[in-house]
Amino acid sequence: MYLKRLELRGFKSFAERVEINFEKGITVIVGPNGCGKSNLTDAVQWVLGEQSARLLRGQRMEDVIFSGTAKRRPLGMAEVSLTFDNSDQSVPLPFEEISITRRVYRSGEGEYYINKRSCRLRDIQELFAQCGISRAAFSITAQGKIDEFVSARPEERRVFLEELAGIGRYRQRKAEALRKLEETEDALARVEDIILEMETRRGPLEEQARVCEIYCNLRDEVMELERRLLKGQLADIRERERALQQTAQELDALVARDGKVVEMLEDEFDVFQAGLRSMKKSFGRLEGEWQEIQKRHQEARLARMRTKDRISSCLAQEEELQEKLTVIRRRREETIRELEKISALGGRLEELLKEAKRGLEELEEEGKNGEAEREALRRQLESLNKAIFDNLHQKTVLLSEIQGLNNKKELLLRQRESLTRRVKTAEERRDELEREIGEGEKLQSFYASSLEEIRNKLAQAEKRRQALNKELDETGLRIRSLLRKIEGIKERVRLLKTAEKNHEGYQQGVRSILREIARGRVLAGEEIRLAEELFTIEPAYETALETALGRASHYFVCSTPETAKKALEFLKTSGSGRASFLPLTAVERWAAGERPRRFERFPGIIGCLSEIVSCEPKYRCVAEFLLGRTYLAEDLQAASRFAEHNDYRVRVVTLDGDLIQPGGLFTGGRSKD
Repeated sequence: MYLKRLELRGFKSFAERVEINFEKGITVIVGPNGCGKSNLTDAVQWVLGEQSARLLRGQRMEDVIFSGTAKRRPLGMAEVSLTFDNSDQSVPLPFEEISITRRVYRSGEGEYYINKRSCRLRDIQELFAQCGISRAAFSITAQGKIDEFVSARPEERRVFLEELAGIGRYRQRKAEALRKLEETEDALARVEDIILEMETRRGPLEEQARVCEIYCNLRDEVMELERRLLKGQLADIRERERALQQTAQELDALVARDGKVVEMLEDEFDVFQAGLRSMKKSFGRLEGEWQEIQKRHQEARLARMRTKDRISSCLAQEEELQEKLTVIRRRREETIRELEKISALGGRLEELLKEAKRGLEELEEEGKNGEAEREALRRQLESLNKAIFDNLHQKTVLLSEIQGLNNKKELLLRQRESLTRRVKTAEERRDELEREIGEGEKLQSFYASSLEEIRNKLAQAEKRRQALNKELDETGLRIRSLLRKIEGIKERVRLLKTAEKNHEGYQQGVRSILREIARGRVLAGEEIRLAEELFTIEPAYETALETALGRASHYFVCSTPETAKKALEFLKTSGSGRASFLPLTAVERWAAGERPRRFERFPGIIGCLSEIVSCEPKYRCVAEFLLGRTYLAEDLQAASRFAEHNDYRVRVVTLDGDLIQPGGLFTGGRSKD
């Protein structure tokens, strides 16, 4: 075995990474003062575990880190690695090369590695102490060390020689063995005291054991009854699970059906909107027709009134014409009577004229002597002719008046006939208008009822549309809520699968064992489970169970101690960390010798946690081992009173996760989400 390589980075004057390879034989490092030769020996001494900064020519351990120059800033870490050739197996490790590394930060934290695996300083010291290499031996001989050895007293020189011979590690082991022996003797003394105390308590304990035996029998019966009850409850739960699954399927079908119903409702809503628009158009057209009918009805009423007025006027004219016709008839009769009188007078005048002619002829015949009479007669004859002429003229005038009256009568008769025809036509038009008004009123009532029906349909359709919109919104909200729940469940499943796959929250050793078990490389065929997987409890007590188990939740429960030894050997060989194992056979032997405890009822105490959890019967001893001395309290006040009542010799956990350890150690609180 020999030193093969030295690697430095950030150590004192070596800011950059420096690698120095050594061959077999003697290697001499030369150089001017201040080039760092002594820093190399300091580095070797430091990596072997030197804890004194003074021996490394510094004041503090941070002084070994490169502190910087005018052109380079200081570093935050120093690291030194030593590589030894182990081909002759001087160091009992299955490696051809052994590399030890030490690293220190400016914060004061330090790390040690063996072949790039984290370890303790003690592991390095014990490893190299077997071959005589240590920081205290003469493997590193500084200036003045030989003089110190020569001038030392025999006792001091003996220490140096023992270090050189490798006896120091045996002395250390002897000291540890003596210390353990003293601890064992102290433990034996305490055991003897406990035995004496137990002897005094033997009688009461035998009575308690008898009571406990009765209690165990009763507890077994209770457990059997609870098992039957739980079996029935399990059947009920499975039945409820099937019902819930069926309900979930029905809900899925309902969601699908709701989707179809929504589509159908949307289609119906579109059809309804189209029908509504058509009805609105029809309603507008009907309103136009109704207004037209109202207008025509108004015009008919006005025409009827005008016709009534014209009929009244015609009737008044007819009465006036009747009166005029009566007057004309009366005047005609008077004229006829006057004509008759004139005719009679004319006849008389003709008779008088004939008599006058006859007298004239007689006078002419009698003589022509009486000129005066003749002249008188002539004048009388002229007056008579004039009267006759006047009568004829008056007759002519009367005849013309009669003719005019006849014409006026015929005109009045024609006007009467025309007025009669117009009255008849007006009456027919009035009857027709009355029929049209009646039909218009019927049509108006029909349109009014149709309009009211359409308005009712529109109101019902609006209510149905609002109900459909509300149902659509509710269905959308229900679907979105279900989708959010499904997404949340998927995200939780994904996170749980990721955490389960990566074994997050476990220590390195636990993760290594779980990973190797999953790969089937370690403990193949062995039954091994985590303690947290063995127990089930009511949801309200889960926080308390998690607190009570603590780090024990990551204990592995295996079948035999041989399985635990195999797992520990794997962890040691691979350097994969540390883990704890509980062999069932060992825990069962412990449980066989453990005397049952008697739990006294106390206000606010729910019971012993090992009796509250549920697990398989073969793991009941593990529950007793891990939780048999832990009691569950409702709150911290009740837990404190119970612990004080038992002189702080019990372990109490609350529903909120607060914990009181034996001896009175209180632990609790809550972190931010």
